[in-house]
Amino acid sequence: MPQPRQLDLFRTIGSPPAEQPARQPARPKPPTGESPALTLAPPAKQVAPQPSNTPSSREELVSRLRAFLPISSIVLTNNRTSIISAQHHRDGFDLRIHRCFANAPDNILAAVATFLQSPKRSSIRRDALTEIRHFFQQHRPQTSPPQTRRSRVLQPIGATLDLRALRDEINHRYFDNQLSVHITWGRAITRRRRHRSCGFSVRLGTYTENDQLVRIHRCLDSGKVPRYVVEAVVYHEMLHAAVPPVVKNGRRQVHTSEFRRRERLFRHHLKAERWIDRNLGRLIGAR
Repeated sequence: MPQPRQLDLFRTIGSPPAEQPARQPARPKPPTGESPALTLAPPAKQVAPQPSNTPSSREELVSRLRAFLPISSIVLTNNRTSIISAQHHRDGFDLRIHRCFANAPDNILAAVATFLQSPKRSSIRRDALTEIRHFFQQHRPQTSPPQTRRSRVLQPIGATLDLRALRDEINHRYFDNQLSVHITWGRAITRRRRHRSCGFSVRLGTYTENDQLVRIHRCLDSGKVPRYVVEAVVYHEMLHAAVPPVVKNGRRQVHTSEFRRRERLFRHHLKAERWIDRNLGRLIGAR
């Protein structure tokens, strides 16, 4: 069976009786300073209504797409990483596509059809991909639907370092106290692409734009790791908040030339990179 083609681009309370309106309980005053474990609630942002995944929405899109290619079934998703995936069989395409394409004009649907039906690495497929990505960047929701967002518990205090102190120092030294980001230690090891010195790479930090959250890998919470190395990783992730991604030629660029220029402004940039290259494999293996 052919493999799917994929396009890559993180208690209800009963109402009180009318004659006895419920009174809101007084909120306790927060303690002075930050606690070691904090709850980061989703920001209360208004999200523009998105097309529903109802039969009428799906069937309308199927009807429009059938003018360009055979469609067997369709599912509208909120997936912002794999915005289009499809499996082809004799009855047509089983298609999964981001719900923002339900409102796409015909030229974009034609580009979707071209992308799915064109040979890989062909120029016509690349042109269709550029058009699709451009539409998605212009129309994707800025936040996830409220029902899919979850509260997160922040744990900035580790065994050796309080990440809040590092964040505040870096914010003052490099960003003139202009950034407002949360920070926490992360969880398990995630192995990524092969590392040039130790056979694999580890994502030492991440930045989630919607939550304004920096997450630092737990392997760095060790007395074996120099403080400047942790600072370098925190600075890198905070820099994502200061230098957001851009779309160029239909592709989303995270580490732009401006990002790399500012990354080198960190005072221990090269020193930290050398230490990571030489010690990351041993550090991960020791935990």
